[in-house]
Amino acid sequence: MFKTDFIDQIILPYEVLDRESSQLLARECLELKINPEIFILACRGTCKQSLVNLNLLRQGCLNLSKDEVQSYFNIDILKAEINKLKAKNTSYNEIPSLPEIGDHLDKYQIKSILGKGATSVVYKATNIFLKMDVALKVLSPQLIIEDPTVQDRFLNEAVNSAKLTHRNAVKILDAEKRGKHTYIIMEYINGKTLDQIVKESGAIKPEAVIRIAIELCKVLDEGHKIGLVHQDIKPGNIMVNSNSEIKLADFGLAKIINEPNQYQTISGKIYGTPYYMSPEGFMSPDKVDVRSDMYSLGATLYHLLAGKLPFDTNSIFKIITMHLSEKPVSPSQLNRNITDKLSNIIMKLMEKEPDQRFQNYSELYSSLKRAEEDYLKLSLLKVA
Repeated sequence: MFKTDFIDQIILPYEVLDRESSQLLARECLELKINPEIFILACRGTCKQSLVNLNLLRQGCLNLSKDEVQSYFNIDILKAEINKLKAKNTSYNEIPSLPEIGDHLDKYQIKSILGKGATSVVYKATNIFLKMDVALKVLSPQLIIEDPTVQDRFLNEAVNSAKLTHRNAVKILDAEKRGKHTYIIMEYINGKTLDQIVKESGAIKPEAVIRIAIELCKVLDEGHKIGLVHQDIKPGNIMVNSNSEIKLADFGLAKIINEPNQYQTISGKIYGTPYYMSPEGFMSPDKVDVRSDMYSLGATLYHLLAGKLPFDTNSIFKIITMHLSEKPVSPSQLNRNITDKLSNIIMKLMEKEPDQRFQNYSELYSSLKRAEEDYLKLSLLKVA
């Protein structure tokens, strides 16, 4: 039976169609020789806000109301989109499906899925000759239909990311354009994301969060010096490996400062993960700079300290509105172990106007070190 993420995760749970109608639509797709990737592409065309809503849905905003999700899709338009794709001779055999567990891409065997994004899927894979585990980031095939030049831009991501060799950054090992697949090979990190840690254990101790922030300052500053803005800082992109080292992953949304946003044709105007995005990231994605990363870092540290998001709502449109116009509750009001000095750092990072935030990582680093000294003094007092 033909299945897609949209049937399993959206169309059925949110009653866009009932099961029988979903199966009829699936059979129609099969008759038209439409594979899952093309069906997903057709769904993209039916979103009222185009890629904006769809990308938000695919990045985890699945706790929307039934009415909201139903309003995003028009099945008649969906069928028309499918027929348009068929008219362009976009057939099943022309577009490869993403790799599955056990498949081989050149010398790499796929072991498991590590994560999914708007532009790609990341797998754990093994180099069959070196017997070494790697992370394999494969470009989503349906994006190639929208824009054939996307492959070159995807590989440029590897070129930009490979410039960053800091010990706290996940290393880029290689990149390939092999057959029908385009992929980037990255260092595999044996550990957990901060998102996983917070979900399992709740808020992280302030002293530990400060150390994490200091390590992130170092790698982000190094990236800034070579002209990179990360643009997707969040707990899910920060890992702690088996040696308790901090690793920042996915400079995949990074761009060269002052250059046009090369990924707009891929991910639309929503550029990053909405729960952690800066106001200017929503309004002027082409004009973001290091201070936009500062805001996302602030939202991330807030989440780690408080054990909850600075803005949390079931409506993606409310999330955007909150980031644009609302001030979050001070972290010190949510956790009495958070000093005012540390809380003020977070609030300054999350100022709406970029000019009111820290202007560089040296400023932020110095403030974090002073906040760390306060906790050291508190620790000494307890011992005394």
